[in-house]
Amino acid sequence: MKLGDKVTNRIDKDDYMRKLKKQIIFFAASAVILVALVLVIVFLLLPKIDKLEKEAQAEQTAQATEEEWMKETIELFEKDDYEGLKKSATEDLIPFLNHDNLAPAKEQFGKEWGKRTSYGTFNIGTATESGNTYKVGEVVVTYENVNVTYRLTYDSNGKLAGIYIR
Repeated sequence: MKLGDKVTNRIDKDDYMRKLKKQIIFFAASAVILVALVLVIVFLLLPKIDKLEKEAQAEQTAQATEEEWMKETIELFEKDDYEGLKKSATEDLIPFLNHDNLAPAKEQFGKEWGKRTSYGTFNIGTATESGNTYKVGEVVVTYENVNVTYRLTYDSNGKLAGIYIR
C-alpha cells in the first residue's frame, strides 16, 4: 500500500463520516418535525373531540327532557286532565283539548285500558314546517288491556303542538 492510497482511504473515510453525520442529522430533524406535526394535529383535534362529546351529552339531555314532556302529556291524557293539557299546549291546539274531541279518540281503544304497565322505546326526531322546528316523539305505551301508540309534537318552546294516538 502506497502513501497516496492511505491518504485517499483517509479522505474517503472522512468524507463518508461527514455524509453519515449529515444523514443522521437529517433523519433526526425529520423525526422531530414529524413528532411536532403529530402533536399539533392531535392538539387541534382534541377540542373537536371534546366538543363532539359535549354535543352528544347535550343531545342525551334533550332526549331525556323530551321523554319527560311526553310522559307528562300521556299522564295528563290518561287522567282526562284537559286543563293540564291546555296549560302545556300551544295557542293553536288549546281549542281542541277538550272532552268532546279527546274522549272519542280514547274510546276507540275500549273503555277499560287498565293501568299503565310500561313505556316502549321513545323515538324522537325533528321536523320543520313553515319555518318552524318541532320535536316529534312516538312511543308505544302498554296498558293492562291495550297498547296505545302516542305521537306527540312539541314546538321549540316545549309546548304541546299536536297529539295523535293509534
